[in-house]
Amino acid sequence: MFEVLDHVREKPQQERKAIALFLSVGVTAVIFVVWAISFFAFTDRSTPTQTVTEGGFGFGSFMDSFQEASSALKQEVGTAREQLEQINAELNDSEGETHVEVDGADEVARVPQETEITESGIEIIRIEP
Repeated sequence: MFEVLDHVREKPQQERKAIALFLSVGVTAVIFVVWAISFFAFTDRSTPTQTVTEGGFGFGSFMDSFQEASSALKQEVGTAREQLEQINAELNDSEGETHVEVDGADEVARVPQETEITESGIEIIRIEP
């Protein structure tokens, strides 16, 4: 292998460039053939092809798909917002409560607390014994 490289290094620059071009085209061709074979081998041929309805191409089709994606995104954001509001409500309801296990049963005990907000906006909760 090293002998071949040494032999190529001895050739003129124009011939070395030609060899490099030939090798790069060859490697690219091999990669393309492997990709093409794997692409067509793993394509699911059992799924029906989609037919193009009126307005299936062009700007109208793009706008339809954009509106569908936009509505799906709005629905997901709404669901996430509802979940965050529910979590926030649960946290506010349980503020000052501590779960204590007494005789094998989980009970809720109210613990008096003081809150203090620092200059940087951090809330410090002090639990009084």
